[in-house]
Amino acid sequence: MTTAPREPPHDGHTVAAAEPASETEPAETGPAETGAATPDARRGSPSTRLSAAWTGVVVAVVILIFLVIFIAQNTQDSEINYLGAHHHAPTAVMLLIAALAGAVIVLVVGLGRIVQLRRRNRRVRRTTAPPPSSAPARSAGPPTE
Repeated sequence: MTTAPREPPHDGHTVAAAEPASETEPAETGPAETGAATPDARRGSPSTRLSAAWTGVVVAVVILIFLVIFIAQNTQDSEINYLGAHHHAPTAVMLLIAALAGAVIVLVVGLGRIVQLRRRNRRVRRTTAPPPSSAPARSAGPPTE
């Protein structure tokens, strides 16, 4: 299969023709050739911090609804024995306390990792940063032009 070279557009810019690698593989087409103007046109509006916060609020409300249903269905008392301490409380409350304790452990470990990565990045920036006086050195003599 022989393809004729494309003529340059009339605005003076040249566009390289994408030739197929073989007769069975189609040529790659760019956004202008497929009709999509930009990636945002295909996806919708770009994501922002406010849209991420709104998504978080919606997810939190859904989780809260499930928790209320869980608590309403698990009102029977449970007995907890731990290291000689005896306690009676609704099953839902005990499970929620256990889940919160697990979440706190995960948050503490995650916070430790974030601190560790920030310290490492700060150390790397210090070692790779140029010296504070990065201006070119001037000669002591009169300026030359």
